[in-house]
Amino acid sequence: MKKEDPIDRGRMQAPLEQWEREAEERLKQRAAREAAAQAVEVERETERTVPGEQDAPPLEPEPNEPPADASLHTGDRPAESEIVPEQIERIPDKPQTVSEAEADELPSPARRGAAGLAARLAAELVILAAFLLLVCAVTFHYPLPSVLAYLEQPVPYAAAGAALLLLAGVFAARILAEGFTALFTLRRETAGAAALAFLGGAAGFLPAVLHGAGAADAVPFALSACACLTFETGSRLLAARAARAGNVALRKMEMPRRAFIRSVEVGPSEGVQDVVVPGRQAPAQDVQDTGEIPTGRVASVLALAVLVIAAAAACAVVFLFHRPAEQGALVFAEFASVGAPLMMGFSVNLSLLAAAKALQKRGAALSGYGAVRTFGTADALFLPERLLYPDGQVKICALRPMSEHGVENAVLAAASVAAAAQMSIASAIRGLFDGGETILRPVERLQVIDEMGVEAWVDGSHILLGSRSLLRQKRVDLTGRMLLEVEAKYAVKGNDFVYLVVDDVPAALFVLQYTPDKKLRTVLRRLTRTGVRLLAGAADANINREMLAEQFRLKKRMVRVLPHRQVEELSLPSADENDGAALYIRDHAVALVRAVVACVRLDSTARAVAAMQVIGALANLVLAGAVLLAQGRMLEPLEALLLQLIWALPPFLLATFRRHV
Repeated sequence: MKKEDPIDRGRMQAPLEQWEREAEERLKQRAAREAAAQAVEVERETERTVPGEQDAPPLEPEPNEPPADASLHTGDRPAESEIVPEQIERIPDKPQTVSEAEADELPSPARRGAAGLAARLAAELVILAAFLLLVCAVTFHYPLPSVLAYLEQPVPYAAAGAALLLLAGVFAARILAEGFTALFTLRRETAGAAALAFLGGAAGFLPAVLHGAGAADAVPFALSACACLTFETGSRLLAARAARAGNVALRKMEMPRRAFIRSVEVGPSEGVQDVVVPGRQAPAQDVQDTGEIPTGRVASVLALAVLVIAAAAACAVVFLFHRPAEQGALVFAEFASVGAPLMMGFSVNLSLLAAAKALQKRGAALSGYGAVRTFGTADALFLPERLLYPDGQVKICALRPMSEHGVENAVLAAASVAAAAQMSIASAIRGLFDGGETILRPVERLQVIDEMGVEAWVDGSHILLGSRSLLRQKRVDLTGRMLLEVEAKYAVKGNDFVYLVVDDVPAALFVLQYTPDKKLRTVLRRLTRTGVRLLAGAADANINREMLAEQFRLKKRMVRVLPHRQVEELSLPSADENDGAALYIRDHAVALVRAVVACVRLDSTARAVAAMQVIGALANLVLAGAVLLAQGRMLEPLEALLLQLIWALPPFLLATFRRHV
């Protein structure tokens, strides 16, 4: 019987539109077969779980069915079981994902912590609102209800303020404990600013306690302390919700790909750089790294510095200017209040939550502050060619056989080599057959030759798949083949060529078209504008620096194609060398690039917030000191509050309106 040809020779001359129509029909047929197989499997599972049959013996495994296209396994072709799985990039089974509503219902430590923080924040907001009403009513002489009219007197007014401050401290007891620890040990915690403000608010009541004077002046400072505690509680709630958004994204992905950082020497003139590398797929689980908030160290140092300055100012008032001790206490309260940053933690966590929610919708998740610190300072991002040009982005415009015999076997060998080398053209060549990956042959002694192509052995035949330069290097005879005429015919903009050589004899010429994904092009341009370079790994000779820069509209200096030796080093399995910090993505490059952009921008936002808050605190201290020296008086309490709010506004606006993804 005549062996059926898996490649239609007449189809080689067909236009591209006809090939696409046939490919769509094959995809529909394959989807129908998969749906039928899935329905059978569901029916089998149902039969296994019928009540009363739980104790039945296990079902015998079904015998292996013959392949759908028997013509693809005729002749001396090796059987499916002889294919070496390690040499073929297989697509993992589609995981069972859950919806966002179902993920929200799953138990999570972050969710439970967020519920407790939300309750404490509600209490803090009620106390802050009562504080504001009290201060505004007394300061601007608004009539209070007859029951509360006695609060207009200085002593009841101060007593009410002290009671509200104490109540706020009770609800924020844990924050205060961590804040005082961070204040004197310089831990990476923003709670030190809240502890400083609380200390200043409490010090303001000392004159009233000791001498019964200056009670009314202390209440606005206590209001400032209450505001700091409220913002710190809100900051922690935002962080808990960001962690929850990340966990929901992980549960929806089920089998995410984890990215990590590798330090590599990219070039002799560029030195060692931190490169973001996409890792392997692994089951998802709730992950929260142990990293501290990026502004924590700055907040602790600033709080301690303000504490020292406030204490020095109070001592100077008492011992140099010979003022009463109660005025020194009020000066300490004033300096501690105006120097305490309100937005050091709130703005950063507001940005983190916005980025986490945006990444959740796009199939990515951050592990926490550690990911921002680790990936936010990366120098480059590595993407292999299969992520730069995934399935469907490389098309075969034409296939020109150069040999009269064995073209189908040669093309099948090319598909096997391309799959083993993880080339972007693998799916396009494999699409010429109706068997998918199951028809691929084992590949031996695979070698990638930089900027030229690949060399391998398939079924004892020597295979070359690459550019004309590869053929010249291997001394393949190109005379009399009319290659120049064929190339000239298809050498239009967007077309590239890949040669297939079997046993030193040219077998076929692939005319290819590479089409970049528009979303990937957009996010890559956004990534390079942040200063992060693109490092590519490609066995395909057509994918070079010039092509990537042109197709993705990037500057050449921001693109580099790594030698295969470095690509292999980057692709090696990595231990958890980032202290739990990680990016989790679905298996596509757009999500990874968005996640890296988010980390870089979150890191820059944290630096900007820290700078703004430091400048604002120092400016407030200088202004308070200048007024004290020049006019011999303190700032009005409402002036001190207004200064704090003015310097809190820019970080809040930056965190609210800056796009991080």
